[in-house]
Amino acid sequence: MRTDRQRLEYLERTLEQRKNDIQDLKKDVRHLDRKLDERFGQVEVRFLGIDNRLNALDLKMDALRSELNDNTKLLDKKVGLLDQKLNKQFTWLVGIQFGVMVVVIGTLLAH
Repeated sequence: MRTDRQRLEYLERTLEQRKNDIQDLKKDVRHLDRKLDERFGQVEVRFLGIDNRLNALDLKMDALRSELNDNTKLLDKKVGLLDQKLNKQFTWLVGIQFGVMVVVIGTLLAH
């Protein structure tokens, strides 16, 4: 059987080992905490870079959208002018055809 002295020494050794284990665990946790902070910092930098790129793309899309709207307005104006020209030409064409028809009918009735 162990003596009280032996039991006390065993407990002290065991306690010392646990103390060392806890200190090692604390060091590991601190190291992991630093690594996580560093990694999250890197991720944040990446997200900021992506955010900046997306903002630049938004600006480009806004510029393209504005340019497209301007081009659409210009095209609408040109189509309107073309429609007016075609209306005038159609009016002349119908007038000429009507005049030819009157002449043909007049010639047929004269014979």
